This record gives sequence, structure tokens and C-alpha cells, in this order.
Amino acid sequence: MKVVEILPELEIGGVERHVIDLSNELSRRGHDVTVISAGGRMARQLSARVRQIEMPVHKKNPFTVARRRRPAASRPFARAGVDRPDRL
Repeated sequence: MKVVEILPELEIGGVERHVIDLSNELSRRGHDVTVISAGGRMARQLSARVRQIEMPVHKKNPFTVARRRRPAASRPFARAGVDRPDRL
């Protein structure tokens, strides 16, 4: 299964810990896992089997979002060169 997880940053926190644990375990079980974030201190805790993509997803500018015409859910995948995931 292809899984893509998107979160603002991989700094210290509960969501970050959950994403790291889940991503590492899913990849250990043979799933294709990609984590998209702006990076951070905890990024190095992701397994080498987990694909990491750094993008400025931590920026939430409403003017930037309003200018875009394509569906928001498809943009990160196209820019990152990731096939459409089974789970997001």
C-alpha cells in the first residue's frame, strides 16, 4: 500500500512522534511510505526505508491558497513526484 503523511514540521511533539512511529512500522511491514514536511529535528528518526520530502507545507497563507486553481490535495504529490497514494 502507498501511504503519504503530510505534517507541517518534524519538530518535537506528539503528532510528530506518531507519524515517525507509524511510518517506520508501516515501512518495516513492506508498505511504500512517504512523509512530506518542512523538515525538523525529528526527521533523522525516520527509517531509511521511509521517503522524506521537504516542502514548505508549514506555511498557511490564505492569499497563496486562493490563487491556486488545481485541487489542493493533488499538488504536493505532483510536485514531489509521488504517485497518488492509497491512504493520505
